[in-house]
Amino acid sequence: HVALIKGLIEQLQRNNVQVNHYFFATLISACGRCNPPNVAMAERAFEDLVEAGLKPQPVKRVLSKVLGDTRASELVFKAHQKRRADRVSKSPLWSSCVDVDKQLPFHKASMPALVQSGMRQRV
Repeated sequence: HVALIKGLIEQLQRNNVQVNHYFFATLISACGRCNPPNVAMAERAFEDLVEAGLKPQPVKRVLSKVLGDTRASELVFKAHQKRRADRVSKSPLWSSCVDVDKQLPFHKASMPALVQSGMRQRV
């Protein structure tokens, strides 16, 4: 079943059909039903879901059944971090602040001296 579902997903993607969570959840579930469970394929399916730009949370339950709660939580957490980092790096505000250290009128190493000289440090 795993090969059929994976083939269907790939065919849909080749035809520019957007694949949703249900397809990936079905693939992950099929990986868990293999004897022995195909853990590597389940993880790869989850990575494909994230690469497709889908949120990871909706498949966490089925992922937990295949990989266990700890590993599933770890993968979902990493996926959330990646999505957050991708959003921030694409933000116009972030791109204008990337080189903020180079634009400071003084070097970071001189900060303690400035604080001692009376400049207050904001928290």
